[in-house]
Amino acid sequence: HFPGHGDTNVDSHYGLPVVELGLEELRRRELLPFAAMVRAGARIIMSAHIIYPWIDPLHPATISRLFLTDILRNELGFGGVITSDDIGMGAVSALFEKPDAAAITLQAGCDLIMMSAHWTDTNRCIGLAQSLLDSLNSGALNYGLFEASQNRIERLLSEAPVHSVEALPDSVFVA
Repeated sequence: HFPGHGDTNVDSHYGLPVVELGLEELRRRELLPFAAMVRAGARIIMSAHIIYPWIDPLHPATISRLFLTDILRNELGFGGVITSDDIGMGAVSALFEKPDAAAITLQAGCDLIMMSAHWTDTNRCIGLAQSLLDSLNSGALNYGLFEASQNRIERLLSEAPVHSVEALPDSVFVA
């Protein structure tokens, strides 16, 4: 949960955690494990639905360009895939009701937007996908940024092991 979720008293499944740390204290404490992960070659990091008002008072980390691009990518040197935590969670669900939410998330530096049927209606995915296409077609979302994100995802997938698929025996389905 980048940039750190240890100093919270709110469960982001139900509300938006607020951590009142400045940037220097964040660097000394919360960012250390992420810097180590980047040095060790981590390929994917998940953003946190958390707000640090002393650093970015307007955006939770999931949609914060300051956190995802300036700090994680540029300062820490992370070149892998950034995924959001589930966007149906209470901390950010209302933000993702807005039509431009998907584009804002990608513009912040996130590559994958996670959605699970447990926290949100999976039909919502269709609306976000359409909104993303509309943002690309209108120029509201920079195509180069989108393409770079797509390249990171494709690189991750190409490095992932591929396992053969085997059919389960019919006896598994007998009650």
